[in-house]
Amino acid sequence: MKIQVYQGEESGTLGIGIRIVDKSANLEDLLNAWQPLCDDTSLYRPYGNGANSPCKGCTINCCNTAYVIPDLIAFKKMANHLGLSYE
Repeated sequence: MKIQVYQGEESGTLGIGIRIVDKSANLEDLLNAWQPLCDDTSLYRPYGNGANSPCKGCTINCCNTAYVIPDLIAFKKMANHLGLSYE
């Protein structure tokens, strides 16, 4: 994989981070690394149905509180607006 997801501690707080392994990584690589976590029912999700449902079972949409949300539609619109390629 070009991107790795890892669990670590920063300033005394446990969290999840991403590590770019290959500088040619793109949004698809990020989504490929992240999606298995969204589907993993063994992970605790305080807002999920039963606290361990996949992200699509979320009852509150906690993604709204994420620092980075890879939104492909917005990404493509911004690239088109700026005249950039996203392929």
